[in-house]
Amino acid sequence: METKHILAAALVCALAFTTTQAQQVPLPKTAAEVPGPAAGTAMTKEYVQTVGRMAYVWGWPLVNMGNRSIAFNKLPAPGKIGGVLPAAFNSVCMLTGYVSPDQRAVACPNQDVAYGFGVSQLDQGPLVLQVPDFGDRFWVFALYD
Repeated sequence: METKHILAAALVCALAFTTTQAQQVPLPKTAAEVPGPAAGTAMTKEYVQTVGRMAYVWGWPLVNMGNRSIAFNKLPAPGKIGGVLPAAFNSVCMLTGYVSPDQRAVACPNQDVAYGFGVSQLDQGPLVLQVPDFGDRFWVFALYD
């Protein structure tokens, strides 16, 4: 066996039996402990605006759903409050009448749609969804993650 093959095999074996750890950096506990940008770094107005937009686009849905989860967790059962369909976890709340034109829970609601809403909490295991028989009528059961 050539020397370079022996060295390569030895290196592979050494790496296979070596554990590596990422450098541990202590997390800051106060705002004063958060390091600022490196000296001489210039953040243009466009850069700051882009970072702000990205934070909003990616952060707002997480905060919105977090707040909804807190509110829904307190609900004892599905219900209708002021045209809004709050539903307790793992339940569905359905409107039983026409949507009022002044409601704001559904954007551009249709008068021929049976609107419903539910929030699934799958940390306890799978959930079974049962859809009633609508016959020949068109229906959509949308699931979002």
